[in-house]
Amino acid sequence: MKGGAPMNKTTVLLAIAILLSISVYAQPAIPSISSVSVQEQDHFYSPCAGNDVVHVVVDATGDSVSANFSALGVDCGSGDTINLVNTEGNTWEGDCDVADEAAVSEFASGPVTIVAIGMGADINNDLIITLYNMTTPQMPEGCDRFGSLTTNLCEVDDFSNVNFVTEIQTDGACKSAETGQQLPWTDYKTVAKFDFSSINMAGDGIGPKLAALSNALHIYITPPGQFGQSYIGVDTNAFAELNTIATLSLYGLPFSEEPEITGDNSISGVQYTLNEPYIITTSEEECDSICMNECGETGECYDTCMAECLSFEMPVPNGDLTFTVGGFSDYYLTDNLQPTVEINTPEDGSTIESSFTVSATIDGTGSQLSDVKFLVDDNTVCEYGYEDIFSECVNETPDWDVVTCECEAAVKGGHHTVQVFGTDLGGLEGYTGSDSVEVSVPLQCGDTITSDVTLTDDLDCSGSGQNALTIGASGITINCDGYSIVGDQSIDGIVIDGYSDVTVTGCTITDFRFNIYASSATGLLIEDSSILRDGMASAGISFANVGDSTIRNNIFDANYRAITLTDCNGDTIQNNTITNSEDTGVYVSNSENIAVHGNTIIDSQTGIHLYETGNSNVTSNTVSNSVINGIYLESQSELFSYNLVQDNTITVPENSQDGFNQFGIKIEDDNNEIYDNTITCQDSAQEQSGIWIHGTSVNAEDNTLSGNEVSGCDYGLSAWDVQYFESDSDNYHDNDYIGIYLQNTGGDGTSPLISDADVVNNMDGIYLQSSEATIINTTFTNNTGREGRAESGLHVDSSSTAYLTNGEFNSNNEYAIYDEEPRYVYWTIDGNAVCRDNNVRIVGDITFDGGTLEMNNCTLNILSTDTWEWTTIEHDGIINSLETAEQDVTSNTSTDFNFSESAITLTLSDDVTTTMAITGETPGSAPTGFTALNGIDITVDATTEGALTSALIKIYYTHAQLTAANLAESSLKIYYYNETAGAWQYEADQGVDTANDYVWVRVTHFSLFGTFGTAPTTGSYTGGGGGGGSSYYKNSLTGTAALTIESCYDDWMCDSWSECTNGQKTRECVLNDYTNCDKQAAKPATTTKCSEETPPATQEETQSVKAVPPETPTQLTQPITGAFMQNLGGKVPKTAAIAAIMVLILGGILTYYFFARK
Repeated sequence: MKGGAPMNKTTVLLAIAILLSISVYAQPAIPSISSVSVQEQDHFYSPCAGNDVVHVVVDATGDSVSANFSALGVDCGSGDTINLVNTEGNTWEGDCDVADEAAVSEFASGPVTIVAIGMGADINNDLIITLYNMTTPQMPEGCDRFGSLTTNLCEVDDFSNVNFVTEIQTDGACKSAETGQQLPWTDYKTVAKFDFSSINMAGDGIGPKLAALSNALHIYITPPGQFGQSYIGVDTNAFAELNTIATLSLYGLPFSEEPEITGDNSISGVQYTLNEPYIITTSEEECDSICMNECGETGECYDTCMAECLSFEMPVPNGDLTFTVGGFSDYYLTDNLQPTVEINTPEDGSTIESSFTVSATIDGTGSQLSDVKFLVDDNTVCEYGYEDIFSECVNETPDWDVVTCECEAAVKGGHHTVQVFGTDLGGLEGYTGSDSVEVSVPLQCGDTITSDVTLTDDLDCSGSGQNALTIGASGITINCDGYSIVGDQSIDGIVIDGYSDVTVTGCTITDFRFNIYASSATGLLIEDSSILRDGMASAGISFANVGDSTIRNNIFDANYRAITLTDCNGDTIQNNTITNSEDTGVYVSNSENIAVHGNTIIDSQTGIHLYETGNSNVTSNTVSNSVINGIYLESQSELFSYNLVQDNTITVPENSQDGFNQFGIKIEDDNNEIYDNTITCQDSAQEQSGIWIHGTSVNAEDNTLSGNEVSGCDYGLSAWDVQYFESDSDNYHDNDYIGIYLQNTGGDGTSPLISDADVVNNMDGIYLQSSEATIINTTFTNNTGREGRAESGLHVDSSSTAYLTNGEFNSNNEYAIYDEEPRYVYWTIDGNAVCRDNNVRIVGDITFDGGTLEMNNCTLNILSTDTWEWTTIEHDGIINSLETAEQDVTSNTSTDFNFSESAITLTLSDDVTTTMAITGETPGSAPTGFTALNGIDITVDATTEGALTSALIKIYYTHAQLTAANLAESSLKIYYYNETAGAWQYEADQGVDTANDYVWVRVTHFSLFGTFGTAPTTGSYTGGGGGGGSSYYKNSLTGTAALTIESCYDDWMCDSWSECTNGQKTRECVLNDYTNCDKQAAKPATTTKCSEETPPATQEETQSVKAVPPETPTQLTQPITGAFMQNLGGKVPKTAAIAAIMVLILGGILTYYFFARK
């Protein structure tokens, strides 16, 4: 210290101790609350004795601890805060007396605030307690409350086994205002009661559960007139103690009978008591609002409305239900039975007037009805809602669950279905029951049909001035059930205009202008009906602008036109029978994609007529006795074509009407297909054509015919003024005049094609008049010709041309083909042609292109277009070529005629203009031991035949022919056919020119000549076109011809065998030549027994070969044969001749060996 004595150490320490002591003594406690509890574990308190004091226990440190009850609204007798007393250690306790508190008359649940004070403060709000008036349960504000039957827990002695009853009451007026659903009471009424048999309320937390009891209980009672299920239940998750056996009661249920109860636990002891019904009325305020909307503020209407509204009463079922459950979930109550409906009138199957009353009784089977509906033919006529039922129907029970309702209905005539449906209030949407009856109302003329009808009687509309029936809706059926609809020519029968999917069935409709008329519709079906006429012209069925519709299985008789389609598409006319049509059976115009199939049409002017119609099919119909046209395709334009006419059977009748030609199928249209039809004509005074293609004033081009059969007509097929059509595999037979007749058809390089046709038993087969035609592979048989006319197979007039390929002509009177010059027949044969028992007369050519012509009793008369000279060829056999030539031949001068496969050199005794025809053929027979290679038949004019001195014939061959026939070239021989002997005769003066590949023969007559040969022997040479080789050497005499070195042969000439005399046949044989033989061979047999076979040909006949023929019959360059020896012997001594021959032979051998060594 400044200016004073310093303080000693002891003094300082003492001062510090005193200060610390003072500080410790003055320090307050630090508050801390460890736990808070109440004496009772359930935190549940009430004014009941023994349960009216809340004893609070707190484990805390501090100078003071208090408990505040202000959140519960109590003052504990001395305010809402009590000071707790420190009883021991950190334990603080205190009581709050709630016995006299008004607050406990209702629920009071909330926290108790504990405050510990010391050196600061600590606050704890964890203690939650509930105050509850046990005698008067409370609910949240609303329309429900607990009733007086609810258990008073103040009277409970054992909280572990409480028989707990809860009664629920509802204020009806409040609830109606709250939900807008009017209840049949206005004050509080008990609606439910829970009687829980045994509940443990001694457990922890029971107080809060009781405080929330209203939330755990579920109750719903369906209001009157409403759908839905009533139910009662408990939320056992929130209040598990209530999941126990209980007896449940519900009051005022809207069921007139015991409802169905469903739930998860057992149900027993069900009792249902039906009380007097509730009566629901309408308040004046409600009526005023209703009537103001309907009538305005004042007036008679308003007064009447108010009177009716205030007097209206709506009874409601009132039932009480009690049942016991074994545990808790929600239990649902509903009427799940379907109502029963019984129609009282009209009776099922009755016939009634068009205006009638329907009466029905409807039983809700446990609940009221929400709706009653009356239908006629699926159309609603009357419907009564829930409230309407009370005014429109009559109650059969006090609860109005069974009612009788009526409805006025009016219908058109016909068959009708009456239905009544009743729907109750059961379930979520109600259950529906129904009843129906079938009734009939007589149809009236002029009725418009809007639903299915069935006739119950005939309907006679003649003289009514009204169409019989008019369709007024789509998708309906008129079933006449066999009854008739009769009219007159001023009205129509059934009219369908603009409505689709209409069916007319089972009707007999007679004598209307149009028996059935339809327009602007699709999907129509007219079936199983009879469309008739009785003395007046009428149309059967007429469609205009109708598509995808069907007319089938109907009978038509005596209509003007049975069926008429105009501007239609996709319609079908099928399996109808049409008789006695004044004009046409089926008439289709300006339409497409029409199918006319399987109909039978008898006795009409025209059976089926397609006019300006395309892409349509006329198939499998039977058309009989149509006096003008069976089927007629007609078009004036190119817009419509491509129709198919197939598999129809047509009979053209006898006709005595003058001026009318008759046609099975008449075609005046392009691009149609006429397939597989059968047409038969009966004798008639008028001209008849099975098929007529006519292009005079219209187009009729490019039609295709195939597989048709026509018989009995004047003309099988007749085509006029047409450029092109095709007829393939058609059969025209037994027609009275011409099988196929073409007039002014083809030309300008275009010709109709007729192929694979059969033209049989007509007077004329095919007749071309001013026409061109291509005719391929057609058969003409037994076309017998007309009296005074020679032709009958194919007739080509002087202005026509035929392009003929192959063909078979059998027994066609005199001529198979008759061609009037100057026009032509061009006959090409590339297959198998036949001319049998008739002749051919053509101007033009016959060209073989690998084919054959079989001629049997057939003469070819051919007028050459080069020389205009006729060539006549008479031949029997099969020829494969035909060539003609004409030139002047000077006497005693060789003149060559060269052909493609042969050459003839003539020497005549006179000057002659020679006409020659060569036919090539493969002989059908051969000499014994030989095989035929080829042949020719030579025909010349008679002058040439008489002047013939000699003829050198060359028949050419090819090595391909030799190989194919397996013949040795060196074996080739020429024989002629002796018609008198009926055998092949060998010609002596002949040979083979292997260098130029021909066989030659010199003759003094013309006939059929054949080339024959034998098969090669082993190692022999079959020819090589005259080239080198060891078999040849130069002829030293001529220097030109090759001589073949062969084995010995001789040349015997034998006559034919004689007729059998005394058991033997004889002949004469003369040796003609022998070569390379040391001696003469044995003479052939000249006698034989009649039973023996004819001896084989001589060796000479099978082996003789000669070289190139001499230029003239006397030249020295002929082959070295016996004849040569004889000639030579006449000029030199015989020994010299032999020596010369030996020198030649020796020289040949030396030459051979010389070249062989080379």
